[in-house]
Amino acid sequence: MGDLITVQKNNAVFSFQIIQLTDKRLGAKLVANHLLDITPEEELEKYKTYQMAQRAYRGKDQGKPNKKDRRDIDHFLEGW
Repeated sequence: MGDLITVQKNNAVFSFQIIQLTDKRLGAKLVANHLLDITPEEELEKYKTYQMAQRAYRGKDQGKPNKKDRRDIDHFLEGW
């Protein structure tokens, strides 16, 4: 108990402190009862900024690029 867990997701590092251990496996909803989220505010802001940038890059309803879109993107990024 009291151990610190860090998880990197995209460009942000989330930090959690263990409050209580269990003897059994838990469902995802119950894990929150045993952890304390101590992620700094600037890390949360970095993650929110990343999410907004991803939404702006590709619209919410568009899904993944099709073959033609992928080729257009690759052609555009060739010189980088």
